[in-house]
Amino acid sequence: MVIAKPIYEPLPFAYLLIAAGLVYWLDNPFALASAVLFYCAGAIIWVQRSVFRRDQRIIARNGRSHIKTRPDHAMINLPESAYEMLPFIYIGTGLLIFYLQPGRLGLLLAVLCCFAGSLTLAMRSTNRHRH
Repeated sequence: MVIAKPIYEPLPFAYLLIAAGLVYWLDNPFALASAVLFYCAGAIIWVQRSVFRRDQRIIARNGRSHIKTRPDHAMINLPESAYEMLPFIYIGTGLLIFYLQPGRLGLLLAVLCCFAGSLTLAMRSTNRHRH
């Protein structure tokens, strides 16, 4: 089954927006659990598409499909899946902090976490499209 491109492309964004809407408009544990599931689904789809598209660009360029996403001299050696999910973990942690601690300190920590995740996504996008 093939999904039409106008539906397929914005799907991860839609999942992330649904997660935000569930947390914002509904205040119960089931809504929070659903929001976490939608957030995870959106993040996983985003990462899988990114890896697949990067792999396809590399194959088109030099005929090999080995993807090197980070340097060998990384200070912390995370599994590849955890490394790819890191920006979404930062952003999700920030949103969770804001949800659980809505005061000034919670807002500051949430903004810092979300900024770190957004900056990581932007840097990865810039570096991966440059090569």
